[in-house]
Amino acid sequence: MLVFITGGVRSGKSAFAERLASSFLTSDRNKLIYVATSKIYDSEMKMRIEKHQEDRGRSGLEWETWEQSTQLEHILPNFREHHVVLVDCLTTLVANELFFEIDMWNDPEYRQKIFKRISSFLTEVKKNNVTILLVSNELLNGGTSYDAATLSYMKLIGLLHQKIVEIANAVYLVEAGIPLRLKGRDENERNYASRYKL
Repeated sequence: MLVFITGGVRSGKSAFAERLASSFLTSDRNKLIYVATSKIYDSEMKMRIEKHQEDRGRSGLEWETWEQSTQLEHILPNFREHHVVLVDCLTTLVANELFFEIDMWNDPEYRQKIFKRISSFLTEVKKNNVTILLVSNELLNGGTSYDAATLSYMKLIGLLHQKIVEIANAVYLVEAGIPLRLKGRDENERNYASRYKL
């Protein structure tokens, strides 16, 4: 199962994704995996990562963290059916991939390769019966005064969002901490809604 969760910066999407992931736990599906795509490159990112770690710690649930800032396909062999996997987040992953090599972002074939690799990873995970929740950011609601590199990045994110929504079982948009279901009805939604009084 693939669940896609998107929203603006500081919208509460990561907190929602963590709570929703926990609602998938059963006696057969009993391990929470957090795939962190961020690298610590400044003090603000360090604080954000520490906050997410504290939030998961306060949940009372045991999370196993895997750090994978690029090429998610490398961790695919480690997934098992009893895993509930939360990948946070797609926008950071794509930035890491797109700007890994200087000026490669300008190569359409390079961007297409990233698109295909991430799409294939998600399709394979879904085929393998792993429950995966993927968090991303909405970037396309702002203005148009961006440099060429930023525009290339935003277009790639937009294309990936469309592909992910197409293949996802459920899609949520989080606004001001409130999740809005845009697609599907995941098997745990009623359980989640009653647990968190939504």
